[in-house]
Amino acid sequence: MKDEDLSPVICHPSLNNYHRLIERVDRHCQGIQKQFGELMDCRKGCCACCRHISVFPVEAAAMMDYIAKLPKKILACPDQYDEIRLTECPLLSEGECLIYPARPLICRTHGFPLLTVESDMPVISCCPQNFQKISPIPSQAVIDLEPLNRMLVAINALFLKEWTQNSWPTARIQLVDVIRSAYSNSIHETGKLPHDGDH
Repeated sequence: MKDEDLSPVICHPSLNNYHRLIERVDRHCQGIQKQFGELMDCRKGCCACCRHISVFPVEAAAMMDYIAKLPKKILACPDQYDEIRLTECPLLSEGECLIYPARPLICRTHGFPLLTVESDMPVISCCPQNFQKISPIPSQAVIDLEPLNRMLVAINALFLKEWTQNSWPTARIQLVDVIRSAYSNSIHETGKLPHDGDH
């Protein structure tokens, strides 16, 4: 199946704010990659950062249509995952992301130097394979996660407000549940995702 045959996100006005945030993050990451690419080892096939995670409902909505259009044989049936395998991202195939154009925000910043706050102290973390030849890491290469997370939380709240009639869960959603819902429902028909525990 050609990439152009796959719609990466659901075309719904309630996701416009999310799309704009993702575009902004992508532009910022591309700028860092362009300026400091020689110091970064991130490449296609590297999945050291990839784990089974949970996502906000707005992110799940933006992933579902893409997953639903993938041939079912590409992904294992979600019910087949056990607790051990759930440490791995269920959307990986031979080290590559099956939904790369529709991946959530945190996956788009993996590998880059990230500024967070721990115990009221700023902390910069980075993939150990990146920026090995320079210290300290240039401030221009650092992504401040706090404002991005605040924007994502606000966008998710607006999304839930618009979709309350469809009984979307308000808590974060496991990737396996996103896959299960994409295979069992059409969001265009139901607008629903399973709640945690609805297997």
